[in-house]
Amino acid sequence: MRKTLFYFIVLFSSLVFSQQNELDSISHIIENYKQFDTTYVNLRTHFSKRTLSLRPQDTFQIDFAKQTLKVSEAIGFNKGILDSYQVIGVVHQYILSNPYIALDYYHKAMDVGSSDPSLQIASLKLNSYLGVLYYELEEFKKAIPYFKKIIKKHPSFGSYETLGNIYGELKKNDSALYYLNKALVLERKAKNYIYLSHTLSNLALIKSRIQQSDSAKVNIEESLALLNKHNLELVRIPVYLNASEVYMNNSDLQNAEKYALNALSSKQSLRNASLEKAIWETLYKIYKKQEDYKQALYAQTKFTFLKDSLINNSKKLELSRKQIQFEADKEKLLAQNEIERQKNLANSAIATGFILLFSGLIGFLFFKKKQKSDFNAKVSATELKALQAQMNPHFIFNSLNSINSYIIQNDTESATSYLTKFSKLIRKTLENSTEKEVLLKDDIEVLKNYLEIEQKRLNKIFTYSIIVSDTIDVNNTLIPPLILQPFLENSIWHGIAQMENSGHIGIEFKKENNMLFCTVDDNGVGRKQTIKDPKENTSLGITLTKNRIDIINAQNKTKGSLRIIDKEQGVRVEVKLPLKFEF
Repeated sequence: MRKTLFYFIVLFSSLVFSQQNELDSISHIIENYKQFDTTYVNLRTHFSKRTLSLRPQDTFQIDFAKQTLKVSEAIGFNKGILDSYQVIGVVHQYILSNPYIALDYYHKAMDVGSSDPSLQIASLKLNSYLGVLYYELEEFKKAIPYFKKIIKKHPSFGSYETLGNIYGELKKNDSALYYLNKALVLERKAKNYIYLSHTLSNLALIKSRIQQSDSAKVNIEESLALLNKHNLELVRIPVYLNASEVYMNNSDLQNAEKYALNALSSKQSLRNASLEKAIWETLYKIYKKQEDYKQALYAQTKFTFLKDSLINNSKKLELSRKQIQFEADKEKLLAQNEIERQKNLANSAIATGFILLFSGLIGFLFFKKKQKSDFNAKVSATELKALQAQMNPHFIFNSLNSINSYIIQNDTESATSYLTKFSKLIRKTLENSTEKEVLLKDDIEVLKNYLEIEQKRLNKIFTYSIIVSDTIDVNNTLIPPLILQPFLENSIWHGIAQMENSGHIGIEFKKENNMLFCTVDDNGVGRKQTIKDPKENTSLGITLTKNRIDIINAQNKTKGSLRIIDKEQGVRVEVKLPLKFEF
């Protein structure tokens, strides 16, 4: 994903084609305007935004925007205040390369918007600025909620594409393809060729990474055709870079080198160290694959130099941020000291002593209460992790027994296929074992994999279905990992495996009274037929699951529950959990 150049265009896409004569006209109107009112402020903010798109190198923009801010504050014009903060933030982010100060101004703008109902649309747009800023800082998980908020209220191809690119960076390829394809539909409908070309190139890049070579080639060729047909200079470098990597992944090193060199020859790349670094990194990979080690060494040297330079710049930015924070804390401390001094002068020694004593007592009681609460939370979290650590070895042990049995009974080809599925299952299980919660979508994939393994071992003596209610968003809903797996295991081995005919397991997820309601329903022989001793009524996995739900209830103050129902034929398990979301 090539983001450095493109997202300034995203934020000012409607302003890209500003003309100098238009700027001169607005400037003339401002100079001759004799009254400080909302029209005057709107003219100034309009001029600032146009200037940013046409002459981003102008150094006067900070002072100009700050003057606009003063006028807006003087006349109490909230929209002008919000727009001024926004412009100052953009200048710091894209021109002065200080994202931390930009973040401060964006939050100030957001505070103004949240206090004024008439600025709801402007506040929504600010989510784009904050999302892009976190994206460029590579804090991808912080960026996601901002774009999801925009999509929820006002779907746009820009937000869909950016969200797709973020998931691409996180290597969540299914989600990346989903959102990029959403963007593609809207872009084709709007005939927005700048976005369309860029999205196609990002789509091609994702596909080339997951071995969808033919489809990737179709997408990148369409992207390049649009680029040249419509002279889309603003996205030429990121599209060329994506094309270079797509062709490299498809082993077409000649075209890969061609598009990387085309990107390098652009004047824009030479003014942007981040872009130039990406180009030299790509060229290094290409020359290495071509076994041209002399060129590869040169490209690596250039890439390393630029990378180190950017790291040093990042450190300088962080140092600046800490210095600003230090100064702010110092000012706050001085103000607090002055307030305290005035209080001491205004009150008698006895009254002050009483207040301090009373405050100290209350503070001490709150501290002890919080300390106890923190300790209990830590104990609960530790107990929950301990239960997960017990459950995963139990599950793996049973699965290994299944593999051993299958290898003995079947041929090498089937055994290899089985082991492949099992290794994928183990990898996902171990990845999730340290997580308190995972996405419902990911947990369903693990359960599917487990059921397919057991189907293979038992020669498909059972079928299964997984139904998710339309009220549940699997990409945002959280669930404790493998919470249903012990019940599936019981349904298969204590219910269906004992039958003469084939059986069925139904799994369902739905929302009920702000709870996630999960069911496992089978038509096996039932517990009465398989359990002779009542003390054996609960397996280790089910016992651990009950304990996990108890701890979840204690941590969240919820009423999650586990209910096992003996049917006339089979067993139905109902699990209720607190409904929680990732964002």
